[in-house]
Amino acid sequence: MRYPVIADSKRKGEWAESCFISEAIKRGWEVFTEHGDSSSYDVIISKGNIMRTIQIKSTFVVREKRSVWTVSRTRKKTPYQSGLDFFALYCHNTGVWIMVTPEEIAGRKTYTILHKNKNKNNNWHELEDSKNCTTVS
Repeated sequence: MRYPVIADSKRKGEWAESCFISEAIKRGWEVFTEHGDSSSYDVIISKGNIMRTIQIKSTFVVREKRSVWTVSRTRKKTPYQSGLDFFALYCHNTGVWIMVTPEEIAGRKTYTILHKNKNKNNNWHELEDSKNCTTVS
């Protein structure tokens, strides 16, 4: 699949958010978007009694068979605050989504994954795992 060439980083983020929303809906999630961009998350998704807050990040950077994402707030290079359940990391070059908990990021400014690490690729099922679950009654 060919992806658009997008020069502006803000537009890249908006494009990735649209891609996430589309994929989440295809997978049966309801999606709620934030107005503005001052929260720790970009969207809230819900399926049954499961609700998740998601920060969406994309990368267009691939180096030596690995992808690199900036996972801090880009303007301030500070970590995200509490209230975030998952980072949804999208690799533009491979078309792969990777779901990562804030604990896996552990205060880093960047997150790198080797392309041969297939166990994290398209791991949407982790959003429904009860150990990572925020449930709504």
